[in-house]
Amino acid sequence: EASMSKIVGLVGVARSQVDQWGKEIIRIAPKLGKGPKELADALFFITSAGIRGAEAMDVLTMSAKASVAGLGEVKVVADLVTSAMNAYGIATLSAEAATDVLTATVREGKAEATALASTMGMVLPIASNMGVAFHEVGGAVAAMTRTGTSAATASMQLRQILASLLKPTQQAEKALWGMNTSSAALRKTIREKGLLTALMDIRKLTEKYGETVMSTVFPNIRALSGVLDIMGANLEDNVKIFKSLEDAVGSSAKAFKAASETVEHKWNVAMASAKTALTVLGGTVSELLIPIIEKFSERIQRLIMWFDNLRNSQKQMIVKIAGLLAVIGPLSIVLGFLVGNILPGLIKVGWIAVKMFKALSMAILMNPV
Repeated sequence: EASMSKIVGLVGVARSQVDQWGKEIIRIAPKLGKGPKELADALFFITSAGIRGAEAMDVLTMSAKASVAGLGEVKVVADLVTSAMNAYGIATLSAEAATDVLTATVREGKAEATALASTMGMVLPIASNMGVAFHEVGGAVAAMTRTGTSAATASMQLRQILASLLKPTQQAEKALWGMNTSSAALRKTIREKGLLTALMDIRKLTEKYGETVMSTVFPNIRALSGVLDIMGANLEDNVKIFKSLEDAVGSSAKAFKAASETVEHKWNVAMASAKTALTVLGGTVSELLIPIIEKFSERIQRLIMWFDNLRNSQKQMIVKIAGLLAVIGPLSIVLGFLVGNILPGLIKVGWIAVKMFKALSMAILMNPV
């Protein structure tokens, strides 16, 4: 409830819409094996990114499934998915397509899913601006991580590659003109034929004009390292990676299906069901208890106000009486314990002693010495 209230207070979504989302979270949480609070926390990130209505629940559902498949916390996945959707436009990139690419990137690359989800976002603004498809971003990052490059470094290198083509140095532009091309021509190739094709064109220039072409076009060491990584000895495999990312449709669904068949997920489903039930129960109990607590608080406040209005002598008298009651209270408990427990025991012992004495007297009378 607190997480959902943040969406109302901090994001500014209408309470009626948030209540509807809350009911939907209660419905899907057990099926996804995620607790209501985890889903509500992720929904806060989603709505903070400007996603609304049914699309917000689509992002939440797909992010939760990707999380189940091993891509990290729901809110971390949702953060990247919403960043991608906002960068490329909701009409262009759906939540399902974004999570498919993310899942395929993890599958084809060699980076930790959580690291990937938290670092790919840095390259999205420039990539979308230059017309680099999201699946090409995933393909490039996956290709670079295969050689041991971290997800963060791969994302940074890709950003520098694109920056070098978007705003080349004078030396780089002059060199491109000398090879009958330009940065504008390469950017057009990226938009129309894809990033990989543009990099392949630059590679062909090295075959004709020498190996120094790459370092001239990409003077930034990070950009150069990234290009050499993609266009190097693993080029044939990298082409396959780009193709795999282009055909990533359904990747997240397959990964979720495989994960949902594990014992761990079945246990998580059971736990999520229990958490959901407790959440619903807690809400019901709260509705019943809150009015009672509020009335009790009102009475306490009235009592405090009454006490404040008394004269000092009256206050001192009440404090003394309260102190006396504080002493009498424990004593009454002790006396009650003695009367209720110890005294009956002593009486019982006394009766036993009387009976034993009578039996001993009879025995003496029947057997005189």
